[in-house]
Amino acid sequence: MTSEEFSAAKELFVSYDGSRFYMSRNNVEVAYQAYNVPQELERRWLAELTEQKVAALQSPGNWRSITFLQSHQDCRHIADVLRARPLGLLWQRIAFVEEQLAYVLMCRGRTDPRTADPGFEQVLANARALESACRSERTRLRVDRLIAQAEQAHSTP
Repeated sequence: MTSEEFSAAKELFVSYDGSRFYMSRNNVEVAYQAYNVPQELERRWLAELTEQKVAALQSPGNWRSITFLQSHQDCRHIADVLRARPLGLLWQRIAFVEEQLAYVLMCRGRTDPRTADPGFEQVLANARALESACRSERTRLRVDRLIAQAEQAHSTP
């Protein structure tokens, strides 16, 4: 089969962020498997998708890119994630920092500690910068909890 013949399979793959888990939750995994996509082609699709997600770190809604990297357990982009800034509405910026912390925690033991450890400092700086934007008590508590989690993660070897 040619790449064109796999276009429907690629559409499914991309719409579910290359996740068999997400496909199975929505009962489309069996339909996807019926295409018998070669692993090499899937790897290329995932590489393309990853490239797009890393580029999207510079756009509002960038928290989704970190979620994608986490779901694929891909720590190769920790420097990109740490360089990115929280963008969008306040809830999106908070979600970004929450995802950033989870990503740094996930990558802590998988990457060079010189990259992951300063990551907690960046997460803390990003979280503290959100404090002044909080208008409601609920949002303030969410950011305070995030700061406490980041401080604890930073102090834990």
